[in-house]
Amino acid sequence: MKDNVFETVAGRLRDGKKQRFIALTNNGSGGLPLCYYWFDLFAKAVYRNFGAKHQFLNTDYYKNTSTLLEGYERDGADFRADVALVLIGGTEMSVSDNAQMPRELTAANLRQIHRRLLDDGVLTVFMTYYAPDPERVDKGFMDHFYGSMDLVREAAAETGAGLIDHLHRWELLRRNHPLIYQSMMQDSLHANHRGNMLMALDMARYFDVAVPSGLSSGIDDGLAIQQLADRLDK
Repeated sequence: MKDNVFETVAGRLRDGKKQRFIALTNNGSGGLPLCYYWFDLFAKAVYRNFGAKHQFLNTDYYKNTSTLLEGYERDGADFRADVALVLIGGTEMSVSDNAQMPRELTAANLRQIHRRLLDDGVLTVFMTYYAPDPERVDKGFMDHFYGSMDLVREAAAETGAGLIDHLHRWELLRRNHPLIYQSMMQDSLHANHRGNMLMALDMARYFDVAVPSGLSSGIDDGLAIQQLADRLDK
């Protein structure tokens, strides 16, 4: 079920109110071709449906939630966003010694991110990462990753922020259709253009943004994967 964050933003778009979207993430584009990153594809869908007056700012790559907080002050606060799409990836690591971030610090940072955005009048949508390949990634990393994603879900529930749980749907695909899952991965940790397309399609649906035919090369393939995930996610 959609929560009030998505309904509020969808209503603003339908009413023709200009919206500024900011992406805050520790997931980089990974050298994808132009306009194949999830944020680019989502922006294209909004433009096609509601016009080019809406604005999108993709900020820097932040290694963890601590540097994301710092980066917002440096890169994003002056943008005066209406909506923040906060994607927390698998690299929730310490900047100083590459050690894993303590769970307590990640949890506190997520709530501080929400509070800071709320102070600026920004609606927050937390997003989980897609699914790394546990067959090719160290178990210690995966345990830390799954724990971090649980913290994202808990932060959304406790703060009333929106939640797009990419990981949940990707895990269904990984377990039930491993070949399709592998076709969406660039390597063991990063999604390719097909994976980014699925993320963008799911995001668009949360905000009631229709995906027009011809939005991007391969869009029909992306829609077929989305429909498959829908059948698994019942």
